[in-house]
Amino acid sequence: MNRQLAERLTKNEYLAHQVLVGLAAIWIFYGRFTQSGPVRWLDGLQASLMDGDYYPMLSLVLCLALFIVPISGLFLWYAHSEYGKAEQ
Repeated sequence: MNRQLAERLTKNEYLAHQVLVGLAAIWIFYGRFTQSGPVRWLDGLQASLMDGDYYPMLSLVLCLALFIVPISGLFLWYAHSEYGKAEQ
């Protein structure tokens, strides 16, 4: 997916995508280490579903997927839409 974005988006659009993904990752890692934000909510959800146990890495991976996949999907949609084609 990243290669398609790099080929279809302009340099500035691709840079904006990388910045947003990087900021999302930093926010999620910050939440992992401070036990706050969506990571805390996922930890609580896992604990309620698995008899009080939770897996911190599973919460981290799920949060990364929940935030990075939609960001990349939005940019991929833009790259293949008429708006992205009009810019090139």
